[in-house]
This record gives sequence, structure tokens and C-alpha cells, in this order.
Amino acid sequence: MCISVSTTASNSERCCKTRWDEFSSLLPPQNTTDDQSPACLPALSTMHPPLERPHPDCQEVIHALYECHEENPWGKFMGACNDQKRNLDMCLKKEKDKRRIANLEHARASDAYVRQKMKERKERLAKQSEEQKADN
Repeated sequence: MCISVSTTASNSERCCKTRWDEFSSLLPPQNTTDDQSPACLPALSTMHPPLERPHPDCQEVIHALYECHEENPWGKFMGACNDQKRNLDMCLKKEKDKRRIANLEHARASDAYVRQKMKERKERLAKQSEEQKADN
């Protein structure tokens, strides 16, 4: 399945380039050039939700992870920042649980409201039906 990329490239380099092209088409667009493609079989770009949006409860943990990544540019690949990453995962999970509970409460309130309105409508229709039978 390898295609020729250049006449001087070895077979493994051509395969790597082909696999990277296939993989990169699945990723969101980024500001990179073709020369910046990483080695064969690259890791996924993110393993957690985007940290650019505000995470009010997790800001300290996010900054700790970023600092660890800056202090350990190569060590982060060998597990130097695993503790900070684990803390971030737990914090994001707690944040998601809070959102999930709030959404569940909202859904239950909405469901109760709809049930009440349906009950009122059913009673109103039954009353109208009885009135029509009495008129006939």
C-alpha cells in the first residue's frame, strides 16, 4: 500500500509518509507543513478535552501539567508528568460529574413539568368529553 514519495526515499520512509498522510487526514486541521510530520505511527494529539476553554475548578492542575511539560520536554513522553496528568483527569472527571448531575436535575424538573401539563390536558379533555356527552 506504499506509494512513492520521492525517488531517494527508502521503502520504509515511503510507507511512513503514506501512513502519516492517511492518519493526518483524520485529525483536525492544524498549522503545520508537510515537513513537520512526526515519525511513523504518531500518538493522538490529545487525550483529554481541549484545555483552551475555561475549566474553573481545574486551572491550578492545568497550569501544573503545562509547567511539567515545559520542564520535561522529553521526560513527558517517559512518564515524568503522569502524576499531574492523573490529577487533571480526576479534576476533569469531577467537573463532568457536576455538569452531569446539574443536567440530570434539569431533565427531571423538565420531565415533571411536562408530565404535569400532560395530566392537566388529559383531565381537561376528559372534562370536555363528559360535557359533550351531557349536552347530547
